Amino acid sequence: MQDLLEIFSIAYKKLSAENIVLFLLLIKIFFCALGGLIVTYSHSLFSYKWLRNNFNLYVGVTLPIIGLVITTVIGSNIALSIGMIIGYGAALLLILAGKSEIRALKNKNRFLSDELNELRNASIDEDIYDEDSGDSQD
Repeated sequence: MQDLLEIFSIAYKKLSAENIVLFLLLIKIFFCALGGLIVTYSHSLFSYKWLRNNFNLYVGVTLPIIGLVITTVIGSNIALSIGMIIGYGAALLLILAGKSEIRALKNKNRFLSDELNELRNASIDEDIYDEDSGDSQD
């Protein structure tokens, strides 16, 4: 363990400022991948045995890396951050508008269904037949 720390400290001292940022990013990527693998595999041991196939292990390793890259890019670019917030807001408004339209259509459907049930269950007035035949008892 001591040797590994010594190798990292030597590599860190010999790198330029630009390469240090890349070196630290690679270390973060390595630890994200390792953490994703540990979480995925530990979940597969306890209750989710379907996570043990290769595809799910690959996804468990790559998703934390993708999340790291996205948050790193967003954190360093204010225009991208504002654009993503605006895009999220626009998507949220579209979802809410769609839900309100669906709710209105469901209410209209329920109203029409209730009206149809009332028409089906309306009692037939027996007096109508008596008046049509001319058999009135005056």
